Amino acid sequence: MPEKRSPLHVWSTLLFATGVFIGILFVASATWADYEASLFDADNGADAILWNLTCPVMIAPNERGFAQAVIKNDLPRQKIRRVQTHISAGFVTLMDEYLETLDLAPGEARSLRWEFGAENAAWKRFVLVRVTLFGSYPSPAQTGSCGIQVIDFFGLPGKWITFLACFFSWGFILAGVLLRKRNQIQARQPESYGLMFAFSGLLLAGMLSVLAGLWLVGILSILGTFLLGLVTTAQAINTRPSGA
Repeated sequence: MPEKRSPLHVWSTLLFATGVFIGILFVASATWADYEASLFDADNGADAILWNLTCPVMIAPNERGFAQAVIKNDLPRQKIRRVQTHISAGFVTLMDEYLETLDLAPGEARSLRWEFGAENAAWKRFVLVRVTLFGSYPSPAQTGSCGIQVIDFFGLPGKWITFLACFFSWGFILAGVLLRKRNQIQARQPESYGLMFAFSGLLLAGMLSVLAGLWLVGILSILGTFLLGLVTTAQAINTRPSGA
């Protein structure tokens, strides 16, 4: 008769799959926001990326968020830098504009921050931010963008939603791995964690891309997880359990 899967094996698979699903849902939604932001006010003529622009991943409808960037003068002389910031104003075609001129001493760095809220969200879903640092010879023009999701989840602040998504995702994944290990010890089967490590690696890359604002890496992580899931499902369907 066909070999039956043990309850531990079934539960480990369900827990692991649940963790991956939560993680990919989090990565996909955050990546979507950053992708939309990359298209927002994109025609600005900048030659380089403003890497130190930081934004929260999520905010609640009643929460205020802040985008922040550090502007530094690396030259041994006084330098004037102009900064332009656009934040969506309820629609992707409307935006609030902030213009600032900084007179920086040699080696001086100044931190700038811009406030926004749910009223800024385009489609009532994403707050889109674009910061452009105009060029000043020999420094090229730089630009950076970020998308912030507006999520109402039991009134929790955005930081807590982000934390809980990561916590439950990796909590379920770890529980699934530990149960699989226990099942294999009891069944005296060789350890086989290849697929689990592959899924976990793709998910980790996706979550790190969310924190870094690298939406392209996030998309590749989602596609990789989806393709690996298809391959795994196809193998499971085509594999016939061995007879007793």
